[in-house]
Amino acid sequence: MIKHLRLVLLTHRAFLIFLTSLTLHASELWADSPRGDPELRFCSQNLQRLGEKRSERKSARQQAPAAKLEALATRFVEAQCEIIAVQEIFGERRADAEHQLGELVRVLTKRTGRGYLFYLGSAPFDVIRNGFIVPKDTHIQPRFTDYQELDLPRLERRGAARSWSRSPVSLTVKLKGESGERSVFLLNYHLKSKSHGFKDPTRTEFEVTRMEQAAWVHQLALNELSKLGGRAIGILLGDRNSDSGSASAQIIAGELTLTDFRDGGGCRLERSARVECNQGSARSSSFVPLLSLSERETGRELSTYAYRGSRQILDEILIEREELSLSRDGAGRLAVGVVGDFKDGSDHLLAWTELNW
Repeated sequence: MIKHLRLVLLTHRAFLIFLTSLTLHASELWADSPRGDPELRFCSQNLQRLGEKRSERKSARQQAPAAKLEALATRFVEAQCEIIAVQEIFGERRADAEHQLGELVRVLTKRTGRGYLFYLGSAPFDVIRNGFIVPKDTHIQPRFTDYQELDLPRLERRGAARSWSRSPVSLTVKLKGESGERSVFLLNYHLKSKSHGFKDPTRTEFEVTRMEQAAWVHQLALNELSKLGGRAIGILLGDRNSDSGSASAQIIAGELTLTDFRDGGGCRLERSARVECNQGSARSSSFVPLLSLSERETGRELSTYAYRGSRQILDEILIEREELSLSRDGAGRLAVGVVGDFKDGSDHLLAWTELNW
């Protein structure tokens, strides 16, 4: 009994030391920065159809509800998330989805002792939604927007325009840093998956649809930032459902446009969803994908999804190119990372970054 008690105490002490080391690590990242501690750490997490009963799917990959909620809360605590963009909240009705997200917030509150607000988007033609989780006890004053019933631009000019099956959502917050108050615009997106790709008439596993959605996300972000004014910081975060070399990844960043893939545009889409372009077609992107850039700079793998032995960055956080320095620490390293494994909580890892000005 005494041995067991000692083991429990040691385990608890180790856990406290672990949490303390995480906090110190976050502060040490900015120890050499004249800007001080970061103003905001935010995360993106695909919840893997949170709230769907395992019996409702042929796959048995889903965890039991209580274990899934606890595992997700563990990720949020470990990543020290302040604002959390979430995708795949399941619910046949809006009230069902609100209940599921509310249950996750309840577990997170129990773990942290903090209260949280949550915001939920629409699902005009789907049963999964996007949303945000924000703590109540901070100076953050969020403004939430649900972009519903908006048509997508078309790659092919003929035919009816497609619409979002699950609406993108945004959160705008104002924060004070060492260099003054700034607005941060966070746009949470979830592009179409490759599931049932055999039904896609373009034979690209719906990459054409993702390209159109990516073009919409990119243009919307530019429009919203223009309304907010010159000191606003734009962030795109969510589940891209395509890897970093895909056409949709390059379009959402602004490196390519849909026009580049039309007749005479210089680019074509291969069936593998890879891009072939004439020399000089690509341009400097408006937004920089942080996880992909960090992989190139450090050689450290930051994949967020694994499938059949292949690991990819499907969940990406992008920042405006001119604001890239705000995500670098005192030593010039990108303050970005992933948390979790591919079993507990979700089959997608959590992605996080920080802003400091």
